[in-house]
Amino acid sequence: MSSQVEHGNATAGTVRAELLSILEADLAIEPTRVGVDADLKAELGFDSLAFAIGIVAIEERLGLRLTEEQLLGCATFGDLERLVVHCMEERAAGGNP
Repeated sequence: MSSQVEHGNATAGTVRAELLSILEADLAIEPTRVGVDADLKAELGFDSLAFAIGIVAIEERLGLRLTEEQLLGCATFGDLERLVVHCMEERAAGGNP
């Protein structure tokens, strides 16, 4: 997988693959444990450090600047995936997330 998803060409599948790669490489979370409804805190063990690592990794790998509030607003992996896709679509349309 490329180190950065093409700006404006993100699909849910490519975003999902990049997020799973981030979870595995940066947070040592086995992708097989991650379903759309997986609770980030209860099931995947996210804590404040994991959220901070996630913010940095998403910026580095996907070129998105997410706020801590945005990320903390995600309860499940699916929420996170939808947030990233939304922000990428917004950026492609001329917004600036």
